[in-house]
Amino acid sequence: MVTQKLFTAISLGAGAVSQGVLVDLASLGASGDFGLEVDSTAAVVISYKASAGADSGAPVDGGGVLLTHDGSGRKCYWPAIGPFAKIWIYVTTPAGSAAVVSATLNVF
Repeated sequence: MVTQKLFTAISLGAGAVSQGVLVDLASLGASGDFGLEVDSTAAVVISYKASAGADSGAPVDGGGVLLTHDGSGRKCYWPAIGPFAKIWIYVTTPAGSAAVVSATLNVF
């Protein structure tokens, strides 16, 4: 298993979107079964977009919602991620609440 921290206790205001975190899936050297551990003080949506390839490149088409977390503390999810070499991961809070979010990607 390979573990990559995505977000560590980041604070997001109501209706905010985090900065993207680039994950190089091709370099992780694992089979592609994903576990995403999320700890949040409020409901959040975690989504992703495919990368254009360069570490500083903008996201391109492809991706989607990985999970919707209900804000009830720490939970682990088993999201499906498309066959991309690199992805950008984002956290979005709903319009009505702020959140403190931590997330770790585990690749098996």
